[in-house]
Amino acid sequence: MGNVYGYLCADYPLAQDCSNEVTLAYYMRYSGFIRVIENRSDGTIRLSKGTGTVLLKADSVSISEESYEFGVSKEEGCHINVIRKYIDYLSPGSLILMTTIKELSNDSSAALYLYRRLMNRGIAVEFLDEPWLNTSIFTLARKEYPAADLVIQNIIQATFERETGNSYMEILSRTESNQAKKNGQSKLSGQNGDMV
Repeated sequence: MGNVYGYLCADYPLAQDCSNEVTLAYYMRYSGFIRVIENRSDGTIRLSKGTGTVLLKADSVSISEESYEFGVSKEEGCHINVIRKYIDYLSPGSLILMTTIKELSNDSSAALYLYRRLMNRGIAVEFLDEPWLNTSIFTLARKEYPAADLVIQNIIQATFERETGNSYMEILSRTESNQAKKNGQSKLSGQNGDMV
């Protein structure tokens, strides 16, 4: 197994040695994790590496591209850009500990893109508050189930909708209702095609 990275995110600078309930939860699982701190307001991620600190910074040209690509604000584009750099920095076999999927992005399509990028690079993610999104589950599923990416997409979307107040059952019933409508329309169009 590679390094374990404990990821913390805030809209303001956090001290390198910050300690809160999230870091305590990380310590309880992995005592030797490398603390990773993102400051969303200035688009930086810093992490301790040996005796030094590595600083990753979003670049202004790419921020606009990220914002346009995902249809998000410049601030979120900045965050996506620095997260991409962080993913590229990590080596396969690494493990990132995050609290929630929203630490990847506040936008579900960008979060899904980054999640897939992590999986494709062989980097595992564990979510403290959303263990059903841990990449270990879907890494196995991808090997056995061809439609696993669609399942991942639906679960991430449902997780984002859950955050906005929609229950899982509401999302499921809406999905099943949409599927039933599609099936009904295709049967209806088949019947109309048979009639002369």
